[in-house]
Amino acid sequence: MKKLLGVLVFTVTTIFSINAQNLADFNRSLDSFHNTYIPTLQNATVQQNVYAKAFIGKLFPAFPPHFGIGIDGGVTRLDATELNNAASMLGFTKLTNDMIFPTFSANARIGGLFLPFDLSFSCFGFDSSKIKGIPNDFTVNWFCIGGDLRWAILDGSGLLPALSIGAGYYYTKGIIGVGNSSTASLSQETVMHTGFASIQLSKTIIFFTPYVGFRAICSKADSKITWSSASGLMNGGVRIYNGYSEKTTDFWTSIIPQVYGGFGLALGPVNLDLNGGWDFRNQIWSAGLAIRVQL
Repeated sequence: MKKLLGVLVFTVTTIFSINAQNLADFNRSLDSFHNTYIPTLQNATVQQNVYAKAFIGKLFPAFPPHFGIGIDGGVTRLDATELNNAASMLGFTKLTNDMIFPTFSANARIGGLFLPFDLSFSCFGFDSSKIKGIPNDFTVNWFCIGGDLRWAILDGSGLLPALSIGAGYYYTKGIIGVGNSSTASLSQETVMHTGFASIQLSKTIIFFTPYVGFRAICSKADSKITWSSASGLMNGGVRIYNGYSEKTTDFWTSIIPQVYGGFGLALGPVNLDLNGGWDFRNQIWSAGLAIRVQL
């Protein structure tokens, strides 16, 4: 009897020891996803409002005055492996580990007054509930607003290319998560301030404008992560049914080197600009396509 009781105590202790890892493993997955998600947001934020021409020209004095207005759409790779791992611990069916993070924006850019610069403004957002084909238990909802200023070192006249340096800022707020029922839920809400510096080179040949550029991106991000589970997660023999944590990424630890490039086609006043970007540090790719009226 004592032997049987000893085996039972050992078995129960072992089960609780294994289950006690659940919350620790869950939190590790959340930490790892946060470290993946923030760079994805950074890349997605700056890979919009991209103009093929390194300098669009002055608004005044110029004829015609130089400006552009249009819309664009973009995609950025999101590695959701750790989000899936955390969600599976709450009982969710796994989604794909390789996801595409989308952006849709409206933007405008105007040339400078007398001085060789141009200034842009952009506003965009995404709400997965409005898109058919996305699982109901998966949520992506975010909003971003900002712009940039570019100073032309070379204006692209004659045989010379256009060369500009620039700086920009974007404010981003959004949420990503799975589940919205009393059974289980997991979400990360993030507010992010992103700054970047850029250099871009382009050359227009009749109606075709190839370009290449480089950005240094940094962000301050504050995230709130909440979760709940009807079945709970074990922590030291205690069953936990919900949790809350806050995570912060500062400017200096989030610096990203990104190369970008593509080409633009001018079809009269209508321009099509195709762009792509590569984040060396995090190995994240981005791409986008813009259509705009540009003079």
